[in-house]
Amino acid sequence: MRIEYRLIKTDHLVFTDPLLSSLFSAVDSTLLDQVRDFGLLQPLPVQVQHDGLFHLLAGQTFLPVLRQLGVREVMCQVFPSDTPALHLYALQILHGLSTLRTSPILQAYLLNQAQQHLDNESLLRLLSLMGHKPQRSKLQELTALLHLHPASMLALHRGVLLPRAAKLLTRLSSVDQQTLTEVINRFHPGGSKQQKLIEMLCELRLRFQQPIAELISPLLDEHAEDADNLPQQLHTLLRQLHERCAPHSTQAEKAFQRLLQHLNPPAQLRIDHSPSFEDESMDVTIRFADQTELRHHWPALLELAAKQ
Repeated sequence: MRIEYRLIKTDHLVFTDPLLSSLFSAVDSTLLDQVRDFGLLQPLPVQVQHDGLFHLLAGQTFLPVLRQLGVREVMCQVFPSDTPALHLYALQILHGLSTLRTSPILQAYLLNQAQQHLDNESLLRLLSLMGHKPQRSKLQELTALLHLHPASMLALHRGVLLPRAAKLLTRLSSVDQQTLTEVINRFHPGGSKQQKLIEMLCELRLRFQQPIAELISPLLDEHAEDADNLPQQLHTLLRQLHERCAPHSTQAEKAFQRLLQHLNPPAQLRIDHSPSFEDESMDVTIRFADQTELRHHWPALLELAAKQ
């Protein structure tokens, strides 16, 4: 196998698939400044095609940047069209390792393409190169992400939609995926909040047999005019969804808060309700300044405990 290094016109560089074109359509402003200041630090790996074009194998983020800067030619590492499949996919992983690690969608795409040319043992080797355990279940988990709505795939690629949340979305209809992705793109919730948002909406969808858009649109419309305070909107939205998912515990929590206001316990005394308000039990914690104070009150505490 003969590998060449030569200048290639940027107009002759193309993505290998429309999915990649959609993922890398936007110009990365940080990368643009880097390339403008320091240039391209290493050749782009490409594979020659019979029509005079070259498939970009890695470094896809550079192509829109180079075109934006008006670069007409770029140095490339050119692999022939008859490059062995395993070698081709392995070098794509190694060349694009930094991008692949942050994009499960790119991993899924590459593995899905490799499935058409490689045996199971070779596929597991590719998983290892990506930093995953070489397990068939992991291969299936990743390639399942390609069934996501295009907007969801883009959000996952950009890191807005988190991988754990994306797995939940694969179980939903395309319309519901799109709705949830729009909400996540709007609020950019972090890990636990994103997980709770999706889980609660999925639960309500099953309970009321309604599309997610019908469930959440009235709640979003309440805050349509207050577009500047997104963190508070998200907090309110999660609280409203929780109230719908768990009305009993919500009412119990409100009653508990009223009780605390009525009792007005001093700072050294804390009252806690049972976790998730699963029953009516409560714990009272008393803080003593030192052992002497605890020993002084211990008999009274024992007498009180004996009455329970």
